[in-house]
Amino acid sequence: MPGQSASGRRRSKAYARLFVQALLQALIAHGEARRIAAFTLEVRVSNAAAIHMYEKFGFLSEGIRPGFYERPREDAVIMWRRQDKI
Repeated sequence: MPGQSASGRRRSKAYARLFVQALLQALIAHGEARRIAAFTLEVRVSNAAAIHMYEKFGFLSEGIRPGFYERPREDAVIMWRRQDKI
């Protein structure tokens, strides 16, 4: 974001994180209301912040998907949130 101050970038990241958290919370609630017992997602192995956020929502790492991402090529962590493990 050219011309944006450091505090402005931090604020933008905070808003984005809050949006993703609210969306994830809504999706999980929507799924649970329909008796969906397990949710899965993939995340870049290098994305520690996202992995930590997903863990806060009850997702656990259950494997690695080699070469899942392109540009740059990177493995993905496979994460699951299972109703019986919450």
